[in-house]
Amino acid sequence: MAEGRRAVDGYDLYFGPVHPGSGNFGVKLTVDGEWVVAARADPGYLHRGFEKLMEYRTPMQNAVLSDRLCILESLNWNLVHAEAVDRLCGTEIPERARYIRVILAELSRIQSHIIWYGVLSKALGFDTGFMVAFGYRDYVLDLFEFVTGGRVYPAGYICPGGVRRDVPEGTKKRIEELLVKMETMLREFEAYDSKTIAARCRGIGVLELDDALRLGATGPVLRASGLASDATRRTRSTTTSTSRSRFGRRATRSPGRSSDDGRSRSRSRSSGRRSIGCRRSRSLRSSRRPRGRSRRARSTCATRSPEGRRPST
Repeated sequence: MAEGRRAVDGYDLYFGPVHPGSGNFGVKLTVDGEWVVAARADPGYLHRGFEKLMEYRTPMQNAVLSDRLCILESLNWNLVHAEAVDRLCGTEIPERARYIRVILAELSRIQSHIIWYGVLSKALGFDTGFMVAFGYRDYVLDLFEFVTGGRVYPAGYICPGGVRRDVPEGTKKRIEELLVKMETMLREFEAYDSKTIAARCRGIGVLELDDALRLGATGPVLRASGLASDATRRTRSTTTSTSRSRFGRRATRSPGRSSDDGRSRSRSRSSGRRSIGCRRSRSLRSSRRPRGRSRRARSTCATRSPEGRRPST
């Protein structure tokens, strides 16, 4: 009788991102009061023609275009594009440039996780978590602006052949200060997790390992379901083989793995945010400038393009 009542009284509710553009992922729900009777995923359709735009541009021009592929991870998309061009051209990247690439890509990954926490908090009705997360993200964007000139879009700072220019003086100090703030942020997030996030995520969205593999889950979602997996250890790109492996990124089971639920995935992402803060002094110590060269010569060596010319800024 109850099932029949839900079928009659249920109404449709579109649950998805509030975004001025179209084509975003959403879920079409059939609900009866607070009960979700049915859910149908709508992957959307979002195609902006980047492949076509890149066909008639040079790799250095496309480095700027690669920023726009994803607003959350612009520097990592810079890195993906640059490594693809470097591999095709057989370009050897200077070690200092490789370290600069990895440090910025890791910081970009961290701020992406911070966005995730803020969006999760907003979806849970926990506005404090949302405001704290986006407040701390601004510290990362301040650093990106200092190094690349752009807060969200770095104008192709990571480009084929290395990076467009060396980091400014004082970058090491600013990164270390930022990572101290990140550790403070993590302590705040952990305090919220025990009181609010855990209460609203435990037992929700259970995804067993077999289902996660069948559905093609990756990253923190897959690790939260119990599979120790890390793409940076499976792939050996020019950057990861010399730099990222030294930072000790480990694929580990999530602390909340026993239930494979929303809390497990939250904890899995929290462990991902920690990975950059544990060795903050070592990351830049290894990227010291080589001795015996002028500052201009060192900068050019670290940022040389495949054609042998220093990329324009």
